Amino acid sequence: MLTHHRRARTRLLQAVDAALFGVALLASYGLRSEYLLWNRPALEPFVNYLVLVPLFLLLGPAILAAQGFYRPPRAARWLASVGSLTLGCVFTVLGVILALFLLRLQLARSVVILTGVLGSLLIAARAAITLRLDARRPARDPLFRRVMWVGLPEEVARYRARLAADEQEFLQTVAEHDPARAPLTEFAALLHQHSVNVVILCLAGLDPAAARAVLAACEREGVETLVRADLFHSPVFRPELDRFGGEPVVYYRPHPASGWPLTAKRILDYAAAAVLLALLLPVFAVLAAAVKLTSAGPVLFRQRRCGLNGRPFDMIKFRSMVRDAEQHQAALAERNEMTGPVFKVRHDPRVTPVGRFLRR
Repeated sequence: MLTHHRRARTRLLQAVDAALFGVALLASYGLRSEYLLWNRPALEPFVNYLVLVPLFLLLGPAILAAQGFYRPPRAARWLASVGSLTLGCVFTVLGVILALFLLRLQLARSVVILTGVLGSLLIAARAAITLRLDARRPARDPLFRRVMWVGLPEEVARYRARLAADEQEFLQTVAEHDPARAPLTEFAALLHQHSVNVVILCLAGLDPAAARAVLAACEREGVETLVRADLFHSPVFRPELDRFGGEPVVYYRPHPASGWPLTAKRILDYAAAAVLLALLLPVFAVLAAAVKLTSAGPVLFRQRRCGLNGRPFDMIKFRSMVRDAEQHQAALAERNEMTGPVFKVRHDPRVTPVGRFLRR
């Protein structure tokens, strides 16, 4: 798995573990104040313990990361993960106690210690569930990258041999291409034939013109490209520095969004979709009637689009253009205001009056 995807996964797990520390703090306060029968003085109101929330939520995941707890999961490393989790929670408890001492806050140390114990148990359960889910194919498939290696065969072989085990784990090599011997048309055919979503280009020994042609083809197809050495400047691709195979590379993306914003967006989409669909059903009914009564054709427009990791999906939306809009696109090619695969015309004559309102 390329490093930016691994970083996004780590941030997500850290956010989940921070929430588990919060749950552990709430449970620890309840156990200490209500259910544990030991001879201890009564606790202050819970509002006094809210200062512990940012301490645990910030220190916990940071210390666990420093202990190597979020490294790529391996079933054989489970015992080492337990050790790093235990040390991380112990250091978190000590760090919180030290922070309370520096802030001169008199709070029950038993709540802090119990939070560390319960937090470690909850995070251990989360890690076990994550490990089981990672072992299942439906959970692993979205992480795989279908890779095509481009370059001189000896350079490609040398570079692949340098990759670490965790870098190779989620790479599925589907094709190789040598620009010095094969034409560019063969490269484009391989992209389509194997649904490649990452091209790794080794520039060593290649003719610069051939390398530029490969990059331009990847740009047209919207395929992520990882370049070893040299630089490529494009008004569309967004270059990012990354590390792969132990050396710096330039990562070209067809869009500027990084892994973490996309992950946060997906979580928000799933959380809000069911509620919004239920609330908007009456509005959808009115819009469907408006589309149907004002123009001939179906209410919904369906189109095959390219989704996550190059997987196709069917996009469905209310139809905002005339029924045969796609057949008239060629006649409007000279008015296209965008470059690359995007087509956009201001005041598009194919848009219906209701469609213009929907787009606004």
